[in-house]
Amino acid sequence: MNSDSKNLTRDGLIQRTLDGKDRAIAAYDGILWKIRTGYATVLYGMFTLVVSLGDKTNWPLSLTEAQLVALTLITGFSVCAGALDFFFLRSKLRVIQSKEELIDLALSLASGQQLEAWKGTALNVLLHNSGEGLAPVDWKARSSVWPVALLYLGTWGPLCIAVLLMGGLIRA
Repeated sequence: MNSDSKNLTRDGLIQRTLDGKDRAIAAYDGILWKIRTGYATVLYGMFTLVVSLGDKTNWPLSLTEAQLVALTLITGFSVCAGALDFFFLRSKLRVIQSKEELIDLALSLASGQQLEAWKGTALNVLLHNSGEGLAPVDWKARSSVWPVALLYLGTWGPLCIAVLLMGGLIRA
């Protein structure tokens, strides 16, 4: 045991937990941006491959079959990446909610209130790993999820339309 752990106070534990939650939020942001950039890179790469193979005379699939393959890949990959994004975003928001409540508790304690007077979530729960917990996310208190939804719908829709236009399945 080092001297820091011998002298650990409630205030010190709260501060360490807040620091840890900040690191967790940053880590979730990193994961989310890797998912999003990987999604865009792979999806547009896949579309480029389908378009480049579409003009080959010895392509083993008919144009309709190639379109169905492309639509299946685009849809499947969009759903998978969107679901991954959603679950990591939800975990990040759980950490943010826990951090905000822990800050409220710390402010209450710093203002002289006793821990027993606290009406929020119990301190021991706030100190736990909240990202992997089961606490519901208050989506109304968070910024809009529309930009994230638009990323997936805004790439899936136009790419599907482009694939259908390539083979004349729909008319422009």
